[in-house]
Amino acid sequence: TIVFNTKTRTLVRASGNEVCAKVAATGVCRGAAASAPSSNGKLYQAFFGSASAGQPPYVFVYTPGTYTLSDSVAVGVGPFSLVVHTFN
Repeated sequence: TIVFNTKTRTLVRASGNEVCAKVAATGVCRGAAASAPSSNGKLYQAFFGSASAGQPPYVFVYTPGTYTLSDSVAVGVGPFSLVVHTFN
């Protein structure tokens, strides 16, 4: 996932430095099926999973600004979109 700042019209994280959850054994980025920001600036990224590689589907959560991986949430088979809601 690349990150584009719509105010400054610049790429914050571009190709070669994309936001991704790397596979520990290989260092290769998992592909994102979708991504969405939350109102607090966190970035959520859906990973579809790969049965052939033995990788289950997840939603990955990244911290605002640095886009450091901060959490992962196991999800059902084949997530392909995200909608982030905040409840008070």
